[in-house]
Amino acid sequence: MQSALILTLVNLGSIAKLAVLWRCLAMGVTKRLPWFFAMVLLSLARTAIMPTGRLHPYLEFWQATTWPMTILQAAAAIEAFWLLAGHFRGIRNFGWKLIGVILGVSAVAALAVGFLDRGWNNALRKPVLIDEYTALWMVLTAFLSIVFFAQFPNIPVRPNAVRHLKALSLLFGANLVGYSMLPISRGEWVFLTNLIVASGTVLAYGWWALKINRDGEILPFDPQPPMSNDDFDAAERQHRKASGELKRAGSEALRRPFGW
Repeated sequence: MQSALILTLVNLGSIAKLAVLWRCLAMGVTKRLPWFFAMVLLSLARTAIMPTGRLHPYLEFWQATTWPMTILQAAAAIEAFWLLAGHFRGIRNFGWKLIGVILGVSAVAALAVGFLDRGWNNALRKPVLIDEYTALWMVLTAFLSIVFFAQFPNIPVRPNAVRHLKALSLLFGANLVGYSMLPISRGEWVFLTNLIVASGTVLAYGWWALKINRDGEILPFDPQPPMSNDDFDAAERQHRKASGELKRAGSEALRRPFGW
C-alpha cells in the first residue's frame, strides 16, 4: 500500500515535470532559465526508472547524479535571483555582492547543520546528507532573495519571476524536510521521507506549470520615469541645502550648553 502511494506520487511528479518542460519550450523561457530547465530534465531522468518498482538501477543512478543535481540546483537558485534582480536598474555590481552574501550566509547555515552528528551510518548517508544540506542552502537562498526584493514594492516585478522563486522555495523546502527525516530517524522513516519529497515535487512543479503563463511576463504597473538632469540637479541642491541647515542646527545645539 505504501509503495503504491509513493509510486503514484512519483508518476504524478513526472507528469508535472513534463508539463514544466513543455511550458518552458512553449513560452520560450528556456533561454532565460537554462539551468532550471536542465535541473528539471535531470530530475525527470532520475525518476523515469523508479516506477518499475525495482530498487536497482534507480539507486545507483540517483547516487551517481547527486553532485550534478547539486550543481544544477545551485545554478537554478542563482538564476532565479537574477531573474528578480534584472528588474532593478544598475544593480549588477551590487547584485553580485548581494548574491555572494546570501549564498555565504546560506552555506554557513548548511555547514553548521552538517556538523551535527546524528549517528546514522548507512551506504546512503553521504548522498542523503548532501541532498539535505543542499536543500537547506537553496531554500535559505531563495527565501533571503524574496525577503530582500520584497522591500521595494515601488519597483515593478514580473509576476512570473516571483512565482518561479516561490516554486523553487517550495521544492527545496520539501526536500529539506524530507531528507532530514532519514538522519533524524537513523534510517527508519524511509516512507515518510519519500512521501514528503514526492509530495513536494508534485506540488512545486504542478504549481509552476499552472501559474507560469504569458500574462505573468507583463509588469504589474509602469516603472517610474527616470529623473531628468535638471530634476536631479535640483534634488541634489535641495539635499545639500538641507544637510547644511542640519549641520548648523547641530553646531548651535552643541555650543549653547557651554556658552560657546
